[in-house]
Amino acid sequence: MMGWGVPFRVLVSRGMGTICFCNGWYLTERRRGPHLPMRKHRCRLIQKALDTLDEEGVANVVLSVKGKVWNLVHDHNGNHVVQKSITKINELLHKRGGHLEEEEDDDGEEEPSDDPGRDLLLRGLDVVVDEVLDSVQGMSTHPYGCRVVQRLVEHCVGPPKHRVLDGLAKDGLFDVLVDHEYGNYVVQRVLAYGREVDRAAVFDAVVADVTKLSRQKHSSNVVEMMLTYGDEDQQRRIVDAILTSYCMDQNFANKCAAVSMAEDAYANYVVKTALDVLPEGPQRDQIFAVLLANLEDLEKSQFAKQVVLRAKAYAQRESTGE
Repeated sequence: MMGWGVPFRVLVSRGMGTICFCNGWYLTERRRGPHLPMRKHRCRLIQKALDTLDEEGVANVVLSVKGKVWNLVHDHNGNHVVQKSITKINELLHKRGGHLEEEEDDDGEEEPSDDPGRDLLLRGLDVVVDEVLDSVQGMSTHPYGCRVVQRLVEHCVGPPKHRVLDGLAKDGLFDVLVDHEYGNYVVQRVLAYGREVDRAAVFDAVVADVTKLSRQKHSSNVVEMMLTYGDEDQQRRIVDAILTSYCMDQNFANKCAAVSMAEDAYANYVVKTALDVLPEGPQRDQIFAVLLANLEDLEKSQFAKQVVLRAKAYAQRESTGE
């Protein structure tokens, strides 16, 4: 391979032809439009290039997609290039050992550094972040776009990450994403990798209707994650909502939501997670007592098997004093 800045050729396998690269792809891309990363094998080639190029090369590759991120993200192959760009730039920033979390001024803006290489990488990352935030709801609810948003939440730190999280928290967007087919995955990543303020915003979107959301395919995953990553107060309030709510069964009889949810195809996972994460104490004892009081009905349900196992194990420990 020739030195940096000198054009070189790479033959693409499987009959895809010859691509001329200058500065690791970006000049060729400018001549030919955004189609290069949208072809399956060429997409893989660019991802491989991102693994082998130096910092300047990686940054220039990512800078070259400015104005085309939306098109790439919505493409079956191109979205993988954007995801790889995010992970690679953050990997290089991490290797530099910079304290990105601390380099932020009072207005939340990133402060200039005396490290040109680091600044070049951040400029490349900003290209992706800027264009994702231009249509963050559309990105988060797209089958490929949601993956790109997830990678930003998972891998970014400092100001770039805060910008993405702030964009997701605007205008009640979590209310839309919680039960969306693709958006729920973004919310789950926010719970796992976000800040306390972000988890609080998701909690507000969940707690008001926790029993309903627990019964729905997509939002039930978010309620589970909220129980897993929420603080003790958030966990307590979710379980309180379950214990104080009642649902009407098929015989038009009122039944405690904890029991009804344990018998539901999706909500049973929420109950199971609550039993696993609740610390020992009165609330945990209360939910187990409700389940044990309805054990006969629960044993008839095909969906309550894991809840029944936990309830029986709890009863056995209590009887033996373990």
